Amino acid sequence: MKLRHIDDIVIGKERQRSNMADKEVVSHVTDLATELSEKGLLHPIVIRTHEDPTLVAGECRLTAVTILKELGLGIKFDGEVLEPGYIPCSVMGELSDVEYEEAELTENLRRLDLLWQDKTAAIARLHALRTGQLGAYGVGARPREGQSHKDTAREINKTENVSAHQVEVVKDAVELLDHLDDPDVMKAKSQKEAVKIVQRKHKEKARIAMAEEYVPTASPHTLHHDDCCNVLREVEDGTIDIILTDPPYGIDMHKGTSWDGDTHGYDDSAERLGELFAVLPREWYRVAAEKSHAYVFCDISNWSLLRVKMEAAGWVVWQRPLIWYKGNIGSFANSERGFRYTYECILFANKGLRETNGLPHDVICINQIQNQDHPAGKPPELYSHLLSISALPGDTVLDCFAGGGPIFPAATKNHCVAIGCELDKKYHAIAKLRMEEEL
Repeated sequence: MKLRHIDDIVIGKERQRSNMADKEVVSHVTDLATELSEKGLLHPIVIRTHEDPTLVAGECRLTAVTILKELGLGIKFDGEVLEPGYIPCSVMGELSDVEYEEAELTENLRRLDLLWQDKTAAIARLHALRTGQLGAYGVGARPREGQSHKDTAREINKTENVSAHQVEVVKDAVELLDHLDDPDVMKAKSQKEAVKIVQRKHKEKARIAMAEEYVPTASPHTLHHDDCCNVLREVEDGTIDIILTDPPYGIDMHKGTSWDGDTHGYDDSAERLGELFAVLPREWYRVAAEKSHAYVFCDISNWSLLRVKMEAAGWVVWQRPLIWYKGNIGSFANSERGFRYTYECILFANKGLRETNGLPHDVICINQIQNQDHPAGKPPELYSHLLSISALPGDTVLDCFAGGGPIFPAATKNHCVAIGCELDKKYHAIAKLRMEEEL
């Protein structure tokens, strides 16, 4: 390592920051200049060789020294004040593996334009480096020694008084390091969202394993892990009393994500909806009993289309959609020029003029469940309410899109036997574990 004048340092095109004029970057470099002048430089900049002084790491530090030079000030380093314009340089060949890792990590952690994925990796690698040097915290004969997440947070934030959030950032980075090549994690918008994705996947994996071992011996219900169109072929004519189901809406919800980064794990395109309703209304009519009801959740934009398909198959469709008001929850199509979506529609159809139980209202007010395991799940209380309108004890209920299985506790409460179909493995596991659930 030796001192070089800043005018000698070459900044290659690949190292030049395009946002050096941004207010945030200017503020960052100005603060860094103050720090170098008052507290000193901890890590030299890195160049390729003394013969080739092309910058490898440290552009912001170099810019800060340039600012100080214009003010006639030098930086502090190793207890001394250097002449204005001079900065310590290490070359790649002079650095030990640990020193090079430290220099690279320090550079990465200081860059303002760093993607969260790269920053997370840098934090995790820094923690691993310190753990390799000092040992893991809480391991061995002296449990209070070693590198803790808090120690790494102190180093990154350059303060002894770190917040719980700053420690959590380090802890999450360590947890995420082995998952950064996961496509879903890489698409996350932030480290916080990525952690939720990893935690959800761990939960799904554990639930699937549990469901594979679980045998619902006390449940009268049946759940098929198959496409509903395949299952329907095996259902006998006239054996279903009530169809209650929540098919894809055909509004491209699979292209978005939910609160925790989860995606709708099914094809929600208009094309898929068209394929399903070219088959299902006719099949539902065939398996439906002589007098039966059907409840089909749908988006208001497709209600008229589904009505035409159902009527063409022989169903008598109620002239207006039932409205499920789900409370103060729902998406914003345009939060500045429109309204929040707080209701969903249900198509109600009749075969054989089956009577309803009592005189129900066409607006149903039942609060949606937040933060549930299925991004489009419905509360079992809603399913139970609809069954109470139509069902008699012992009736058979069919749900072709069982999702997380709200049909099962609802059917149990109304003394019905439910047949469910769910193609997605992770949702099938949720539904299976609910087959003996009660409301």
